[in-house]
Amino acid sequence: MHKETINTQPKFSIVMPVYNVKKYLNESVESVLNQTYKNLELIIVDDGSTDGCYEMCENYRKLDSRCKVIHQDNKGLLLARRAGMKVASGDYLINVDSDDKCSLSMLDELAALIVNKAPDMIIYNYSKLNDNGEVTDIEPLFQEEIIPLNRTWIIQTFVSTVVLNMMWIKCTKLSLVDVDTDYSMYGRLNMAEDQLQSAALFENVKSVFYYNKPLYFYRDNGESITRKQTPKLLIDSLKAKSRVMDMLRRLQVEENVYDKFFENYYRTLNHYIVKNISAFGNYEPYKAFVSEAQSYDVGGLYAARNIDKLVYRILYSNNFFAIRALGCIYNLIKNK
Repeated sequence: MHKETINTQPKFSIVMPVYNVKKYLNESVESVLNQTYKNLELIIVDDGSTDGCYEMCENYRKLDSRCKVIHQDNKGLLLARRAGMKVASGDYLINVDSDDKCSLSMLDELAALIVNKAPDMIIYNYSKLNDNGEVTDIEPLFQEEIIPLNRTWIIQTFVSTVVLNMMWIKCTKLSLVDVDTDYSMYGRLNMAEDQLQSAALFENVKSVFYYNKPLYFYRDNGESITRKQTPKLLIDSLKAKSRVMDMLRRLQVEENVYDKFFENYYRTLNHYIVKNISAFGNYEPYKAFVSEAQSYDVGGLYAARNIDKLVYRILYSNNFFAIRALGCIYNLIKNK
């Protein structure tokens, strides 16, 4: 953990992983460096870009002393973010994806809230942005402009929905971020990376406020890898959910929280298997997939209690391959 040194002019560390986003990089970086609040550092982690981002990052480093640049071989979003966090020196940490952008008053508004409330974390609203510059507002979690969030509500909402997953809607005390934890065991996650790291944050923070203003503009990318279903994506999701389960155990939550977690877990597992089973081509690759998935499965007992629902959905799908693989699926969800 970093040492905490909060003052009336908090310093923000903004970590921005970069990989082949030349089209959007200028807009994203300038939305940070042109903030009305100036006490910041921008840590750009060039994750092995091959499209000219390397030179663009170096140019920003030379133009603005607040800009740090790390160049590394391609390791994926998760480890790129971790590299940036390790060298951060601010009071609060913010993650910005390099194809998104920030409101120019973002840090001014967050700083004012920090000075008044001294929270461990601020969760803020966001808007969607497309390539034509059109902005779509997102329904806020609460109607109040500023509201303290109950810890029980945070955990229950986090384990049962996706609305708190995103790292880029959070401003967190750097002293509470698990910067020294080794995440290399998770490899190249293409799905649920935000959920994985958010679990560690929610485990550490106590005082959390929600700020009902869209401070961040998320670019809705229809080509996102998470929209291309592959067997690996479910494995990634199971890895993250295993980490969430660790969080629940350490927090010693009530049984109803586990129920919410398992309901969400089962929906993910069930939906993937029914919708994407034919992607394996034949039975043997599916067995190999199940063997790997089983090592991360934490919801087997819950899913086994719902085996009748899974059987019904597979039979209803009228997919011969899916029906043939039913025995393999059953082994995945019952032997825990």
